[in-house]
Amino acid sequence: MDMETLEKCGRDFLAVIERHYNLSNLQFDDGACTLAFDGGNSLTLYPQFEGIRSILMHAVAGVAPLNGEKSRALFLEMLNGNDAWALTAGATLGMDRKTGIVSLWQRFVLPADDAEEIVDAAEALLASAEYWRRIIVEHGGQPLFRTENAPESPAFSSMLKA
Repeated sequence: MDMETLEKCGRDFLAVIERHYNLSNLQFDDGACTLAFDGGNSLTLYPQFEGIRSILMHAVAGVAPLNGEKSRALFLEMLNGNDAWALTAGATLGMDRKTGIVSLWQRFVLPADDAEEIVDAAEALLASAEYWRRIIVEHGGQPLFRTENAPESPAFSSMLKA
């Protein structure tokens, strides 16, 4: 697939998201497109036109405690939930080892032209992030929402309010 076709696939992917959330003029800005929703959830889309040509869909769940018994219990919960994607709605659950930020990721190999699958995955990813946010807080972690005090992250660039 040439670059022009890949970029069209990316625009088509964004068009599906636009129609579902009744938005317009979504675009990849500095390698990402982030939508911020009422209630604190956000969904970030990253085009990956090198290697596995795809769109990565990303949602942040919260910040895990990095030390202590509660963190070990949380990590066991996360491993269990990630096993065969049992509690992640098909996404991969991961954590940044330095910041403790827990995220969910899902990849769509291009061309991704099944609009219903894209929308279902976006909704499931957001619901899963909410679920893991509750689990993280129950284990002594913090929710992470987009605020002026949030850590800088590519996931928070070019925010759009939906």
